[in-house]
Amino acid sequence: MLDILNIFKHLMDLLKKDQNPTEVGLAIAFGFVMAFQPVSLLSVVIFVIFFVIKVNKAAGFLSLFLFKIIAVAVEPAVVPLGAFVLMDIPFLVPLWAKLRNIPIVPQTKFYNTAVMGGFLVGIIGFLPMFLGGKKAYIFYRDKVRDKIPFLRPKKKTGSVVSVTAGGAR
Repeated sequence: MLDILNIFKHLMDLLKKDQNPTEVGLAIAFGFVMAFQPVSLLSVVIFVIFFVIKVNKAAGFLSLFLFKIIAVAVEPAVVPLGAFVLMDIPFLVPLWAKLRNIPIVPQTKFYNTAVMGGFLVGIIGFLPMFLGGKKAYIFYRDKVRDKIPFLRPKKKTGSVVSVTAGGAR
């Protein structure tokens, strides 16, 4: 329960406080890439990279959740893309055969059409998601946030020291 409250707190911080737009954009892009990956060693590697680099984790998990819904819906279109790259491009077929014989590489399941298709969609969409996420966060921060009363950042007020005429008692 505490973890859910922590995630909610971080999401509210994302919405209320000023965050680095580059970190938010990168997190959205990584969430996009992770959403299109079925569970494999490749998805674990992408997840570890997400945790190691400095990105806004709340934005990454939020985008992962939202893009996963989209990824499930468009998976029937992603699988043929993976099949095309794996089987219908003749000069790549020997590369896939060599990669399959390298230790650990087969654990990435790159030879699976859903994994390859999702990876391609993620790589192709990474830069547009990064730039779009960064611009969207800047737009939200500068134009939208102050118009929603409970999301406005609290103004810091200086502390007032009260001094009595008779001195300290």
